[in-house]
Amino acid sequence: MIEEVMVDGAPASEFGARQPAPEKLNIPPGRHRLELQYTGLGPDAPETIRFRYRLDPLDADWVEAGVRRTAFYNYVPPGEYRFQVSASDRNGVWNETGASLAVTVSRHFWQSWWVLGPALLGLVASVAGTARLVEQSKLQRRLKNLEQERRLERERTRIAQDLHDQMGAKLCRISFLSEHARRNDQLPETLQDEISSISDTSREVLHSLDEIVWAVDPQNDTLEHVASYIAQYAQDYFQMTGIDCELAVPDRLPPHRISSQMRHHLFLAAHEAFTNILKHSRATHAKISIHYDGKAFEITASDDGIGFNPSTIDADASSGGRNGLRNMAQRLADIGGGCHVESRPGGGATIRFVVPFEGLKAERET
Repeated sequence: MIEEVMVDGAPASEFGARQPAPEKLNIPPGRHRLELQYTGLGPDAPETIRFRYRLDPLDADWVEAGVRRTAFYNYVPPGEYRFQVSASDRNGVWNETGASLAVTVSRHFWQSWWVLGPALLGLVASVAGTARLVEQSKLQRRLKNLEQERRLERERTRIAQDLHDQMGAKLCRISFLSEHARRNDQLPETLQDEISSISDTSREVLHSLDEIVWAVDPQNDTLEHVASYIAQYAQDYFQMTGIDCELAVPDRLPPHRISSQMRHHLFLAAHEAFTNILKHSRATHAKISIHYDGKAFEITASDDGIGFNPSTIDADASSGGRNGLRNMAQRLADIGGGCHVESRPGGGATIRFVVPFEGLKAERET
């Protein structure tokens, strides 16, 4: 069943569709981002249910979604469509009926025949033919680029699912077996230490794999996913370290889409800031704040530690010493942002990562 439909991040009810489970959706002219959320009802466990969907006639064939319960369309040309979704059980038996939704994308008034007709009649045949060929060429290139983008998103989704389902499961098994073996009192102490090392390493690799899957999955290409993931990571990172971690995160963020490269650089910069707090600050309290005011996206990491002299750290980095601040600044510069450091000896430290709205807009256009 189709649970919810979003157009440009807004519920479909604003466009005249009934919620939940709408039967027909009318979208006004223009370029819109369509998000359809669905689920499957049945006796099987949720993780065993597989889905496939298509937007006929835009999709030539079914899109295999695996366990993902959301379909994304960055652009749907004007016309009449029907979205169909189907689910299968653990035995691979598909529900042939599924659920469907009629979608109509309206045209601009200047795309209507009663406007184009008189205009075309007033043009010289050769000029009109040339203009039409140029327009068709542009449209074909645009559709080709959009299709390439959709193929890339499907491939990223497949890679993320394969990493999670295959490598993740195997690493979990290694961690479980090594942990079980470590508890065997009959093994020599040396062997128990080696098994403990295997168990700890497998858990670290599993955690790193989770970060990779998050970076690859296109469903996370939004500000909201970046904010929630970094906040959760900070809370887990400082757990049981003696540093109390305070979070200040907005309840909701606008559905701005950003690239996986920007997400990757922001996460690594934040990770470097968390590491500096843990290793060098001698702090007892850290605060992680995330803010977006419509002009810039900002991540702030502050602590009540011993502080430092930023100019001295910069001098050490230039001479081959500690270069954490330089790395963070470079990562933000690569995505059109800035890294701002405020600290003094004995007064704690504050590091702000700021990405202006123009940088976010450029990421979406790219």
